[in-house]
Amino acid sequence: MNKIMTAVATLLLFASCNDWLNVTPKGDVEAEDLYETAKGCNSALGGIYATLSSKALYGQELSYGAMDLLAQYWDLTNDPSYTYYDLFQYDYTDQSSVSMINTVWSEMYEAVAQCNAFLHYIEPHRNDIPHADLMIGEVYGLRAFIHMELFEMFGPVIRTQADLQKSAIAYRTSFDNVSRVPESCRKPCASWPMTPSRTPNWDVPVTAMCPISTSRMSSTTGERA
Repeated sequence: MNKIMTAVATLLLFASCNDWLNVTPKGDVEAEDLYETAKGCNSALGGIYATLSSKALYGQELSYGAMDLLAQYWDLTNDPSYTYYDLFQYDYTDQSSVSMINTVWSEMYEAVAQCNAFLHYIEPHRNDIPHADLMIGEVYGLRAFIHMELFEMFGPVIRTQADLQKSAIAYRTSFDNVSRVPESCRKPCASWPMTPSRTPNWDVPVTAMCPISTSRMSSTTGERA
């Protein structure tokens, strides 16, 4: 009898544990549930803008930070101790420059992933959410903008018609959980912006300037945003 009671208690315990493990933590919302309401969709849309407005992107580096240094808006000639002094000198091999460039690359594609997730999860509810088509159009525009910015920063320098055929960036237009980085995505940039007043150092390996990191996103080249 005791063995039977013990077995029953064990089964109930495991059942309770499974139910407990399936409980969504307070404050968290499953993606499928988030897009069932207009409030949730607006929250998800705001999350894309929150990513883009981070210091690593348009909250600093892509507005008045690294981009202004590359455009020579700031004169750091006499301030070699400044964090991005080497970036000011177009030295893309310096660790601070590499770290900043890698972060820009990964955060921009994080925003692309958010756009793709939005388009994926809202589709079943687009007829039930007020102004869903407007939000969908806005996200398509955001994704196109991000891809354009990535191409401008990491794509090849276009000097001739033949340059248009060079490998550029990964155009991500679907939401999935594939975790792989093809070789075509490992060398995304030919060069970063350079001013005509400076002669680029073509001896610096291109790969030293390209973000190479594991990503949860796969790449599909040749697709349009």
